[in-house]
Amino acid sequence: MAAVREQWGAWDLEDEKEDSRPTANFDGIEYRDLPADDFPEGSWQTDKEYVTKFLDQAKGLVTRVKEGIYAEYGQPTIKPDGTKLSDAEIIERDKRFAIAHESDEDHAGKLGGMSRRSWDALVMKLLHAMMTNDEFYCVMGGHSSAAGHGNNFRQAKMMAFHYLMEPIFDKLGMRLISRNNAQGGVGTTHSAMASGSFYGEKDIVWWDSSMTEKGAGAHDIFNKQAILGGERVPILMNCPRVDIMADTNGTAWTGNNAGGQWEAGGMLLPEYVIKDAKHADTVPFALRYMLCTKEAGGLCQQHKYDSICWEPRSDFEPTAEQKAHPGSQVKWHPGVRAHLQASRIMSLVVLHALDSAIDKWTALASAHTDDTPTVPLPAEYWHVGTKYRWIQKGLRTTLSKSPDGQSACEKMLGRFPRACRVAMKGFGDWTPRRNPSESSLLAVMKPAPNGYVPHPSMPTEFAGINVMPLIQRVPDGEVDVHAIALASTKPAPRLDHSMEGGEEERRKLAELSHEAVQSRSRRAHTIHERRKRALREKELAEQRSQKCRRVEGDGTVEIVPGRGWLWGQEAHFCDGSYNSECGRQRGSDCLISGHNDGRGGFVGGGLSGWFVLTLPKVKEGLILMRMEYWMGGPGGNALTKDWTEENGGKTNDAEPKYVFPDVTPSVNVTTPFDKLKEAKKAAEAAAAAASKKAAATTPTPNKAKGKKKDGGTDTTTTTTKKKKKKKASMAEKRKKRGKRLPPRPLERPAALDETGRVDAWDKLETTDGQVAAMKDREEAEAEAEEAKKQKSAEEALATELVRAQKKSVNTLTHIKEMVDGLPHGEIVEALRKSDGGGYYVKDEFLGAELAAELESEGPSMLEGNKLELDVTNLGSGEYTTKIGGGDQYTDCPRTVEYVVCLTRHMPSLLDAGGVTSDLGCSIDDTASMAGITVFSRRGREDSSPPERPFGYATGGDAEDLRKVTVLYFLTPDGWSEQLGGGVAFKKGSDSGDGVVVQAKKDRLIIFRSDTCYHKMLGWVGEEGMEHGSCIVTHLVKKAE
Repeated sequence: MAAVREQWGAWDLEDEKEDSRPTANFDGIEYRDLPADDFPEGSWQTDKEYVTKFLDQAKGLVTRVKEGIYAEYGQPTIKPDGTKLSDAEIIERDKRFAIAHESDEDHAGKLGGMSRRSWDALVMKLLHAMMTNDEFYCVMGGHSSAAGHGNNFRQAKMMAFHYLMEPIFDKLGMRLISRNNAQGGVGTTHSAMASGSFYGEKDIVWWDSSMTEKGAGAHDIFNKQAILGGERVPILMNCPRVDIMADTNGTAWTGNNAGGQWEAGGMLLPEYVIKDAKHADTVPFALRYMLCTKEAGGLCQQHKYDSICWEPRSDFEPTAEQKAHPGSQVKWHPGVRAHLQASRIMSLVVLHALDSAIDKWTALASAHTDDTPTVPLPAEYWHVGTKYRWIQKGLRTTLSKSPDGQSACEKMLGRFPRACRVAMKGFGDWTPRRNPSESSLLAVMKPAPNGYVPHPSMPTEFAGINVMPLIQRVPDGEVDVHAIALASTKPAPRLDHSMEGGEEERRKLAELSHEAVQSRSRRAHTIHERRKRALREKELAEQRSQKCRRVEGDGTVEIVPGRGWLWGQEAHFCDGSYNSECGRQRGSDCLISGHNDGRGGFVGGGLSGWFVLTLPKVKEGLILMRMEYWMGGPGGNALTKDWTEENGGKTNDAEPKYVFPDVTPSVNVTTPFDKLKEAKKAAEAAAAAASKKAAATTPTPNKAKGKKKDGGTDTTTTTTKKKKKKKASMAEKRKKRGKRLPPRPLERPAALDETGRVDAWDKLETTDGQVAAMKDREEAEAEAEEAKKQKSAEEALATELVRAQKKSVNTLTHIKEMVDGLPHGEIVEALRKSDGGGYYVKDEFLGAELAAELESEGPSMLEGNKLELDVTNLGSGEYTTKIGGGDQYTDCPRTVEYVVCLTRHMPSLLDAGGVTSDLGCSIDDTASMAGITVFSRRGREDSSPPERPFGYATGGDAEDLRKVTVLYFLTPDGWSEQLGGGVAFKKGSDSGDGVVVQAKKDRLIIFRSDTCYHKMLGWVGEEGMEHGSCIVTHLVKKAE
């Protein structure tokens, strides 16, 4: 750390008046928007001298961390040889790491951007948090890639963002709370429906669910509930806007930033694309194995992850064997460096905004006078309440601008559109969730008469501090930005990573960890006991309230909470935060995976009894519930599998009381201190036994024998020591009171005379046969139901296969007809021209419907990481892949069908026109060379596309098999020439830019591969026009 402080500097701020300063009282102040006059005299906000020092240190801190990120990615201001970048180089570098915000300008070439109004809102939020020493909430919703599957949870981009930014916020007087609420396989809608309950408050919310959520309705729900679901209105980052701007009357705050590896070309200079292992060693650690050339083979894939399941430690040993690494290390999940880069981009969004906030505050503080006071900071620069209310009101009251008057959310939720305009609340058991103990269904579930409620049955293996895996530390000599953010001159660090103390330092670490574990264990046990006491205290009230419940339409059914429900959840704390403790149940084979996303719930069936919830603060409105009817089996669950009637026949039984198992963490910790304590206890026990040997008493006659755990017998003894009087139970107290009351005469009800007396031994008929018959009947019904489900599933699959086959046949037929309908005479005439004039253009080639399907496949493949960065055109925002069919059909079925059909039928058209004779060869109708190039505006580095040279498709190689090239462009409707894309043709001897044929939706261009001089034009795009694509098909010479 000393080296970091020496090279980068450190935070150095001391408040000499800290002990005597009064503090502002924000109690009862809405949004903590305290008027300037209400700050007490002498509070730090009113002290110009302290504010000036604070802002000076804040500016230095933010600058150091930003410079650290630049250096981390191989673009430092001070080069390794000691020379400094020139002013022009710094300007260009800063552009690559910038967030556009001066206007609604083109954000191409930058890491992201937002409108000036949204940027000012983010600055205002940060000023508010600093002025009030408040919390600042950053939340992410998304799918498995956002959750970080394949990596350790703390390596995911949201957690990597928190790891860097938390010490910065702490030094600036704020508390950063970051939550990764992404969930694998399911996206965001189920949590976004109750955004305030499950995501919690949000100052910035990132959406990253493009792989699983394509529909506009899901996007609209996410945006609207994010705005309505809390006190704060967040900046919506990377959230598809859909109708949100129109539906808030233009008041919503939105922005975007590059997603990382595939869209942030400015952070990856060409010289850092890995060529081989030796070259990798020279590349900065953060970029090492980020992208590889084809010659590097599988190097990048081999080093994609460095996650592990366990880091050996001296104070704990898992009970189960640990795997080498977490699961889900699949090709579509980003690796550790992609997550790190994405986190740095997110961090730079906030760092740049902090920079603006500090600059604004500094300028105002320096202009402070008695006539125009600007210390404390005037309210108009940081009060948020009015703006929050205005945006929320706009959303609740603005009618949709769509032709049918319905927003995308209202169309999706057609039966209950109210959910799009009011803040929904919720309880659930999928994780992560904010404050999971209070937002669980268990928190509002009524116990059965005997006190039973479902509970976790699997104890936690360990609690407390988790050590960082050694493999994940930043190597010596590399830039450690987290250390730069931590560096401070006061106080000195408590522990030094150099471990100079050896065994003494390890002893301290073990002691601290052990203390934290024991503290967590005691806290968990306290909560457990408190819950049991609360259940006991509520017992009588529960019995009374159960009589008030009713079933609509049937006043004879009594609703009594059931005792046959199980909770499919282990005991853990999964709130999506950096300090969450998940997946630590005993028997886990990956204890430090740490992932929070899980799908817990309650499992029951027809014999489990009523599932009773009390929803607080509900008078009237809308209640939605998710029930997975397929989860329970014919036998119910483990509790009810042997039952033959509801609640096992004990619906109203209040005794005996249910005894909850102890599920506090079963901490398996062995430290030198434990051994010393155990030895001391043993010595004390031996001494006590020796001193009381003579006082030993004889066995109690009626309790002399009992089973030991080892199968032997145990002897219970009594002593003469007076025991503390045991507190009477409620049952004993009732019994005692009953003795004091006068006895009442009891009469035998006449109805009982119709049954045998309990002391009469009448012969009874066995019911074994009826029970067996009932069991056989239930099994037969279950088998029939299962067969029916399987048949339905098979029929549905068959129907889907038939539909897909029919769709494929119709597509192939349509493309064949379009190819056959091309004017072969015009094509032949064009192709016989030499140089730049030999091309043919056909608009509206396949028709709007098929073109729209083809257009959607390119961006979908990009979002699913099915494309590779075009390393020949770095910074262009272009990604490419070959089209070869096979397994690729599932990713782009229409594209594959287009290439197959074009390859099959275009050669015959050319042959009929005599083109093949001009070529001196036949065109192969069974093979071609095809690929797709997709443009993403976010991935483009420069505002203007880079220049590209003219040339031939064959590169001038006479042996090249490519003979005819077919380009097919796909763009959004309304794409203009200013948005780039397309192709330019000219004669080889001509100067200038040639003739431009712009990119246009459903435009086909055909030319000779070997004689037509051309160049592909770079794409530009604009807001709302984010993607364009081109399918390139080279028809090749037929093998002889």
